[in-house]
Amino acid sequence: MLTAPIEAIGDQFEGFDDPALPLQDAIRRVLHPFVAMALDADADALHVQRLHLREALEPSMVFRDVVDRVVVPLHNALAALLARHCGLAQADEGIHQLAFAITAMANDYCVSREFIRLLAPQVLKRDDAAQRIVDRLVGYSTALLTHEIASRACAAHRRPRESRDGTHGNARHERTSSAGAAPALSLARRRRPPRGRRRGRGMVDVAEGHDRGRVDEPAVARED
Repeated sequence: MLTAPIEAIGDQFEGFDDPALPLQDAIRRVLHPFVAMALDADADALHVQRLHLREALEPSMVFRDVVDRVVVPLHNALAALLARHCGLAQADEGIHQLAFAITAMANDYCVSREFIRLLAPQVLKRDDAAQRIVDRLVGYSTALLTHEIASRACAAHRRPRESRDGTHGNARHERTSSAGAAPALSLARRRRPPRGRRRGRGMVDVAEGHDRGRVDEPAVARED
């Protein structure tokens, strides 16, 4: 009861990562099984879903084994598909997060089915509910992928500019500081007060004293 439904839904994903398959068709193959399971009104299917929810909260060793055998390979295949459409050789943390976001949108119809029936029952009651839901989710997924590509392109454009600014910015600052220091130094020299003091009664020309190798003693005024 625990492994059969997961293995069955895993079989429905077969071929979604074919490079020849258009992106929207590939995403549709990933999302449709989740939505179809959410719309399954069979009582046994509901019991199985409840069991899976409990296992997701407190996974047993059997459930972990199923996840390792079925879920992990499917997730990695989806991540590799998304990485390929982003122009990457392999998936990184951002691509894995994108894969989580895409599958979470569809999986929420399974997990939150009863809430959806309370909040917006017509979403699940329409005759073509599965097709309408999947169509929108495919559009949302495409928008998420487009956003991921744009974000990476923006980051790649910003890195070289920051590198250039960091490499040459300090040199420009040093050149500017040096160029600004020279005029300031010249100005300071021009404003330096003369070494010789103003002549007057009882005063000494210090500059002349240094030129003669001595400093004259202050002149003493005679008393008449």
